[in-house]
Amino acid sequence: MKKPIGIHTLVLPLLILGYGCSTGSGNLLVNGNAEAPKYDSMPKGWQNISGMWISLEGDSTHHDYGFAKEGKYYFFGGNGLLCVLQQDADVQQYANRIDDGKQRFFVNGSERSLDQGQLSDQGMLKFECLDVTKTKILYSDSTDTLMSIGKWRAIADTFSAPKFTRYVRVQLIAFRHVGGDNDGYFDDISLTAFPSPNYSLVIIIVAVILAIIVGVIVCFSKKSKK
Repeated sequence: MKKPIGIHTLVLPLLILGYGCSTGSGNLLVNGNAEAPKYDSMPKGWQNISGMWISLEGDSTHHDYGFAKEGKYYFFGGNGLLCVLQQDADVQQYANRIDDGKQRFFVNGSERSLDQGQLSDQGMLKFECLDVTKTKILYSDSTDTLMSIGKWRAIADTFSAPKFTRYVRVQLIAFRHVGGDNDGYFDDISLTAFPSPNYSLVIIIVAVILAIIVGVIVCFSKKSKK
């Protein structure tokens, strides 16, 4: 006997469609994987605050201290006790949702440390919400400081942008504990905006679900009267 189609069978695809049609963002940062412009040069789109940041090569044919997490290159702070690389992402397209207190962001990347024992170098991501002039810090936080010896490890956090945020500053911070170079490496850095619901589509989906439920009730009601 063929089983009747359940309500959940009809509703589930509609719910999936609703989630899929939410509007989010791609990576709001430029050159998050250190691929541009070339090996052993200052990564395009970023600003060197302290240290001597370059893109270090790490692929299957030539590598310095390991393989890149994404692509051929990764971020290396060079020589310095504290190396800081930063980029300001323009988030003015989300101004209305930010000022309504509804916009969250996700900062994500990977960190790896050269194996130098228990005092190996470390890294963390710091993020700041700035006003339109970039002179006022409205919010500041960071991920945990991470030491991942010999392998890439995810380093990430989420945050809500306070009212009047127009730029989000992301900093790669490497801490040197031993040796001459600062060997807290980074790769695959991204900043993305959480998706906002498509309310028009949600209303349509709810209306369709209600119509299905009413139809099923009417159908069973007619069958019970026979």
